[in-house]
Amino acid sequence: MLMRVLWRVIWAASQFWLRLPEDASRLTFKSEIRFSGVVVGITNRIRPKLKGPGFVDEVDVRSADRWSYVLLNSTNKGFLPAVSYRRGTESLERPLPLSSLYPRWVSTNKVRFEATESKIVIVGGDFERGRSLFFSDQLKCSTCHRIRSEGGAIGPDLSNLVSRDAASVLRDIKDPNASINPDYVAYNVSLNDGNELTGFIRAQDNASIQLIGVDGKETQFRPTEVKEMRVSSVSLMPTGLVDGLKDEQMRDLLTFLLNEPPKRSAAEVEAALSAGENRKSKIENRKLEIVLVASKQDHGPGQHDYPAWQESWLRLLTSAATNVVAVPAWEWPDQEQSKTADVIVLYYWNHDWTAERYRQMDEFLARGGGLVLFHSATIADKDPEQLAERIGLASQPQRTKYLHAPFDLKFVAPTNHPIIRGLLRQIHFLDELYWPMIGDPGRVEVLATASIDGEDRPMIWTFQKGKGRVFASIVGHYTWTHDDPLFRVIALRGLAWAAGEPVGRFEGLVLAGAHSQ
Repeated sequence: MLMRVLWRVIWAASQFWLRLPEDASRLTFKSEIRFSGVVVGITNRIRPKLKGPGFVDEVDVRSADRWSYVLLNSTNKGFLPAVSYRRGTESLERPLPLSSLYPRWVSTNKVRFEATESKIVIVGGDFERGRSLFFSDQLKCSTCHRIRSEGGAIGPDLSNLVSRDAASVLRDIKDPNASINPDYVAYNVSLNDGNELTGFIRAQDNASIQLIGVDGKETQFRPTEVKEMRVSSVSLMPTGLVDGLKDEQMRDLLTFLLNEPPKRSAAEVEAALSAGENRKSKIENRKLEIVLVASKQDHGPGQHDYPAWQESWLRLLTSAATNVVAVPAWEWPDQEQSKTADVIVLYYWNHDWTAERYRQMDEFLARGGGLVLFHSATIADKDPEQLAERIGLASQPQRTKYLHAPFDLKFVAPTNHPIIRGLLRQIHFLDELYWPMIGDPGRVEVLATASIDGEDRPMIWTFQKGKGRVFASIVGHYTWTHDDPLFRVIALRGLAWAAGEPVGRFEGLVLAGAHSQ
């Protein structure tokens, strides 16, 4: 109501700045009250004619400056005409958002500055908390909107928001009338029987019109049943939707909307592989026994999916002439596997680090076994120092923080280090970070870090304990990360290094089932 009163005051002045959409070719003015006027700089004046219940005129604005000054005259200074525009030669009318109109007393410099919002950086937002908000009953975003193949299909698909800046997305959320998607213009429909409908026109021909409301309900009627159909100047998305959110919740929501799993090009992957040892010299493969240890999935879809990872890697490591015997284990390798395995790979949250398990790990490393740990395998619910003593660094709930977020993985080891050879010095990921880690970073060789809370924190490292070799990666929360060919380069090289093999031994498996463009 306040906005309507405000704009009545602005229009009563009959002079205002108009910011035209870049592709606008014609403006249409409609009002129940007679008026006239001019868009300054254009020869054609605004001279509306009576059409049906009101006065209508169209003005060609192809030659107009995108910032135009408008003068209007009327016997009633309190009128509020509707303004819409068309693109090129199309017939579809699109409502001109109120954000395109500015009072005459606002300087054009101020207007131009406000119209181009400064970019904002979202720091500290959590992708998963943002996902929960998007699909929550509180916001109900997913009722109308689809994002990355999840959600409703009433409103625009939001998957392309990753190409937008945070400031413009935030503006659209807080003021949905500022920029209405032209493909989702709402219509107010009055039927002959007195019913009033509002929604999107999904289909229309000479026999019927299909309208879908914001509640998802579809209504079908004949054109002959329509008394009047008007373009709505406001969005069906409610205003004030996020007014009750705290700042950190808003950061979470924007983090979810503006980020997606990274897409790798074939060129990126080839650049890393071409520098690997398997391209430099022939590798003679000795027989290896690798035990893949998992447990039940303990997070949502695509997260900590240990069984899916185990199945994928069993298939991966036995898919070619790798001379590998890959076997599964559930929650912990049995005694025979601990005695015979060359490498044990752990990807699961072990809630039961017992003295017996530590004893078996000590014996395994003492005889020269290789240990690989992904993500939650570095967690010890209690006494994490004992785990850190054996794998270099460890984490613990409460003492260690976590964040699901986009970040740049920075490689800090020398460029000729065999595990990172050929990789860019910085690679973007969307995954979960742990920090601070428990243990002495000086005891490990840190291969890669991520900047969190103003410090570079270890994310991937190697550690040698006697004859044993340990490769550990905090990166690896999501299934999409394990399917990322660049992460797989790192992981498979780490596996080969832990086995005491040339790191390029498994590089031929990098692209098997991986996601690259």
